[in-house]
Amino acid sequence: MEALLLVLALASDPARIDGRAAWYTTPGAPLVIPVEALPAPYRASRLLAELRLELGLRVELALAWGAEAAALRAAARHAPPLASDAQLDLALRRWAENACARFRIPADAALAAIASDGNPRQPTSEERGALADVHELLTTLAWPRWRGPLLLVPYGVNHAAIAPGMARVVRPALPVLRIPGPDRDGLTVAIADLCLSLSAPPAEGWPAWLVSGVAGCAQARGSGSGIPERAMAERRAAAGVAAIRRLLEDGTVEDAGLATAVVAALLHPNRRRRLPDLLELLRHGTRGAGAIAAAYRLSLEDLAAPPEAGRPQR
Repeated sequence: MEALLLVLALASDPARIDGRAAWYTTPGAPLVIPVEALPAPYRASRLLAELRLELGLRVELALAWGAEAAALRAAARHAPPLASDAQLDLALRRWAENACARFRIPADAALAAIASDGNPRQPTSEERGALADVHELLTTLAWPRWRGPLLLVPYGVNHAAIAPGMARVVRPALPVLRIPGPDRDGLTVAIADLCLSLSAPPAEGWPAWLVSGVAGCAQARGSGSGIPERAMAERRAAAGVAAIRRLLEDGTVEDAGLATAVVAALLHPNRRRRLPDLLELLRHGTRGAGAIAAAYRLSLEDLAAPPEAGRPQR
């Protein structure tokens, strides 16, 4: 009878699990078994779903049990600064340090790179500049959104850090990007998009206008043209309130220039501190115009005001 109860219990999910034991509900007393008795992939998956435990503990244990991909995906859903969860921060740092040792790259660098022969090399000044551009543009996202360096790997180079055919590896420890081309602006756009992807997007992803607008601002920074405030205000004013409303409500972007102009207003040095508030609202279902109004106290009329009107100033 006891053996039958054990089989029946193990055929179901445990009612509770931690780093030491799993609790199963049985007709009699609860059945408690050592967590090591469960298959490693299953126990890691179940533990990561145990929301009664702190995220840092769940990620640390799942990494120790070899469920690296699942653990890092769970860590990527952490919206606050990584440093706000000391256990999570330490677990990610340790994982990144071990991975860097395997790949023979410096763990304490902000940026690392692989040469065309597959060996580590020093990042170029343009590559460092692209990272600095994004840092300045998105610094209010509790920079950096990962631990360890950002690793750059050329297209066509087989490397253990990234599978062939993949353009990037999005994870909050040692993320990897294929180098999109020789120009700084392309890499700047790729890094900015990586930062957004590691900022705990909602299940359906960030709205298209935000992704497109951030890419446009990053491209302008990377190309050296900058983001001229007056030109961006003129672009918004020329489009008008109705076009801005359509941009924020549609699921696709037909006018990338307008998306860039709208996001440029939100990333202005005097206002970008409110970007985390905007993302939090979008993350929980507030639509574009409402999220901008709540986070920035900017109406669509403010965004569409011509530059001579002196708005938006909030």
